Amino acid sequence: RHFSFPSSRIASLLLGVASASWGAAAAPPKDAGAPAGSSEVTVSETFEKKFSLAKPSTTLELPLEQLLPPVVATPVSGAKSDPELERLLPMAIGVPLSGVTARPWLPDLPGPVAARFQLEVPKERKVKRWKLQISDSNGSLIGQIEKKGSPPAEVQWDGKTLSDQPVKVGGNYTYRLQLSDRYDRSSTYLGSSFELPALQYEEGRNLIIEIALDRLFAPKKAELQAKGRDLLSRGLQTFVESGESRYRMILYDDSPAELRKERSLVLRRFISPKIQISLEELTLTAQAPGFRGRMLQFQILR
Repeated sequence: RHFSFPSSRIASLLLGVASASWGAAAAPPKDAGAPAGSSEVTVSETFEKKFSLAKPSTTLELPLEQLLPPVVATPVSGAKSDPELERLLPMAIGVPLSGVTARPWLPDLPGPVAARFQLEVPKERKVKRWKLQISDSNGSLIGQIEKKGSPPAEVQWDGKTLSDQPVKVGGNYTYRLQLSDRYDRSSTYLGSSFELPALQYEEGRNLIIEIALDRLFAPKKAELQAKGRDLLSRGLQTFVESGESRYRMILYDDSPAELRKERSLVLRRFISPKIQISLEELTLTAQAPGFRGRMLQFQILR
């Protein structure tokens, strides 16, 4: 806003304000007046305040992932201690315990696919990346499959370890499925343990078939178990179908010498008619277990 007054009027106003405030002691000099050559003084006052009425919001919209913390599993009172679960708890990783979300399906004679894991991930779950990890009985990570996006309904594992070596037969293995969403929040699902009783793989040009000793024989006995006879028959059928005549059989057994000798004889008697090689011509070497463990190894030499 702008106001215009004559200079004489401004002077009298100023004198009046001074007289009212300080009295006679602050009286203006006689020559006070308007500046020379100016007939009026302009006083300007500017207001630039703007106001708008904001309607308060009654709802708050946030992604559910930002409101709920990760699920942290706690041991059930009286339940058997799970070393893998105890290892995950301090890491505050979500471990849902409502059922298994991955089931391993093992062929009778695994190879080249050692195991197939059928995954059960809800369709509404938005997964950014997933990881399937396989550990041995000591809890050491031996195999891992990791990819982006949602996992497929079935994941195949070739039985190779992180060092690209065939996994050992006969041991117990566990697995876990880890899912991460777009906020990098992870949930880990623990699966039940499983065992690989046999394995078939290639080493160079040779075909190797390994069968766990505990699946072949009963403890401290030289009698073939039903499951052992079935696995051995399947392995020998592979040998016959290959059409190769050169082979090598090694029994890795840490039993006493007498029991080891009896087991070797039982195996030779079972194998001889299956591959049509006489008992006298059939060779089988028995020795202490190596780094591959206790097993029967059948090598088809190509």
